[in-house]
Amino acid sequence: MRALLAPTRRWPLGLTLLSIVLIVTLSAFAFTFTRLNSVASLSSVSITGWAYAEFVRQAAEVRVTLSDPQRTTPQDLDLSLAVLQSKATVVSGEPLLDRIDPERRAALLRAVDDAQQLTIQDLRAAGTGERLDRIIAGAQEGYAGAVDLLGRERSGIARSLHIAEVTLGALAALLALTITTVILQIQWRAQRDVRLESERRSESERARAALERTASELRAAEHALQRERDFAVQVMEAVGEGLYVTGPTGQFEYVNPALARMVGRPAALLVQRPSAQVLPDVPDPPPGRGPLTTEYALRRPDGGVTPTLLTTVPRQGGGVTAVLTDLSAPKQTEARLRALYEVTARSAADTVLQDLLSVASHAFNAPGAFV
Repeated sequence: MRALLAPTRRWPLGLTLLSIVLIVTLSAFAFTFTRLNSVASLSSVSITGWAYAEFVRQAAEVRVTLSDPQRTTPQDLDLSLAVLQSKATVVSGEPLLDRIDPERRAALLRAVDDAQQLTIQDLRAAGTGERLDRIIAGAQEGYAGAVDLLGRERSGIARSLHIAEVTLGALAALLALTITTVILQIQWRAQRDVRLESERRSESERARAALERTASELRAAEHALQRERDFAVQVMEAVGEGLYVTGPTGQFEYVNPALARMVGRPAALLVQRPSAQVLPDVPDPPPGRGPLTTEYALRRPDGGVTPTLLTTVPRQGGGVTAVLTDLSAPKQTEARLRALYEVTARSAADTVLQDLLSVASHAFNAPGAFV
């Protein structure tokens, strides 16, 4: 048996390698996901560069339009200025603006402010060409910054992709090593199983023989226990006192005929019913102590009350075994004796006989015997 249990206590090498492969694979996926985000960022940088180039182109177009005032109409100036200011707004709202070099970003923002503040009157005033040249220069600085950022992002992605290639190569080698190790372990286990099969067969035969002996002993014990149980049930059925057994949930598990007669209900209908519905206010014995004996007023179905002596014994695992003894006859005898004692104690000598006859007529219903 030790030889059989010993291999199960060790952590298999194949599982160790598979765990390592799983960790490396998840890491590779996470790394690849990060690189894909970088590619998306690269696309954003490309779009940003295109927006800056459009800003430069539009500023240059306004500059060319002003250089030929004879062919330029006020409508052309209005349209060109509106397009320039809209593209300046787009440039200032680019999400990658903060990643451009600070100097070039500052030049770009100055160009955007100048473009936003231009009016038609400014375009027709003297010196407007120099102002547009400054806007074009600032826009070109922003465009150059976007191009530099694009180059840095491309270099970083190239390095990351090279690292990903190396990681995937190592992962492929690790997978090959893991598969080889698992195959070797399967072969070793198959050989071990064949070698131990004979031992298992002999142990199974011995265990089967022991099991058959144990089963025969259990059957004999069950027959003896059943006989004892039948005898106990016969004794409890024949006893004149009320007896019941409850389980952990407080439901009746057994009720003898005497108790069924005392409560005026069939015993079959009482089983599996909560005992509190039939015998309310029954005190529970303290846990960890012996039996509890107390007087209990049993209410009958006709509304009367039967004085009883209740003895409850706690069961192991919950519930109680209880016995109800009818105290009606002892109580009546005690009452009769008390009445006779009170007559003899308080009556005068000349009236004691008359009082005794009166008590006897009510208590014993046989005044002739006393006469």
